[in-house]
Amino acid sequence: MRRRRSRGRVLLPLLGALLALLVGAPAAQATFHLIKVRDVYPGSQNDSYVELQIFAAGQTLLSGHSLTVYDATGALTHSSTFSSGVAGGANQSTVLIGDSGTAAKFGIQPDLVDSALSIPAAGGAACWNAGGIPADCAAWGNFNGAAALQSATGTSTGSPVSPGGVTAGKAIRRTIEPGCPTLLEESDDSNNSVTDFNEVVTRAPQ
Repeated sequence: MRRRRSRGRVLLPLLGALLALLVGAPAAQATFHLIKVRDVYPGSQNDSYVELQIFAAGQTLLSGHSLTVYDATGALTHSSTFSSGVAGGANQSTVLIGDSGTAAKFGIQPDLVDSALSIPAAGGAACWNAGGIPADCAAWGNFNGAAALQSATGTSTGSPVSPGGVTAGKAIRRTIEPGCPTLLEESDDSNNSVTDFNEVVTRAPQ
């Protein structure tokens, strides 16, 4: 007599595989978004850059993800998109996106060279992971496009830092003072640029 195979023996391995996929999904997603905008420099000699900073280990799978730049009205003006991941990925490490002259000007090779990168010194915004969760944006100068930016990116920037624009030769830099003063943390981000960023600082890309 042929013995019928227990349905439970078939279902248990399938349930185990499904559980493994569900458990693994958050880890797979947490490889590109635990990153903040740290420095923004509107250069004038093809040397503009945006520096990102990682606040959790393993944020290296950046392929297909973009830094986006907006004008003072919140309209998208440019996207710098990674075509591959980056090396390293240690907590607190940085990722540099720079124009074609950034390496020569500062003696450091950007992780992504984008010869079309243009950052308006008078006012604008720069975002990482726009439309993702979480997205991170910084606004400066005469930026007044809060509603448009919220709609496009899913996050806000509050009041812009340095309302008179970014001084020539200077950058804006995120402060990490609110929590641990030596570490960038999620709690350092209040979604209010005038609080989260220093007015202007000396350029020092990493």
